[in-house]
Amino acid sequence: MSQDVIELLNKKHIKFHSLHKTNTILDKEKIEFENGDKVNYGLLIGIPPHKVLAVIRMQKLGENSRKRRRLI
Repeated sequence: MSQDVIELLNKKHIKFHSLHKTNTILDKEKIEFENGDKVNYGLLIGIPPHKVLAVIRMQKLGENSRKRRRLI
């Protein structure tokens, strides 16, 4: 996430927990991360891990497109 977006969130008093993985949502107002930290929240927005779709992985399209980008 860009520093500009993080600064905007901070100005609005919105906490962004980068590099934290959710362990458990304890109740409708509290979450626990894998490192044991527990945080209260009013609105929880989670971002799933980014993964390449299986069809792209199987066709090795990602590898070829990287090579083409380097050539261009």
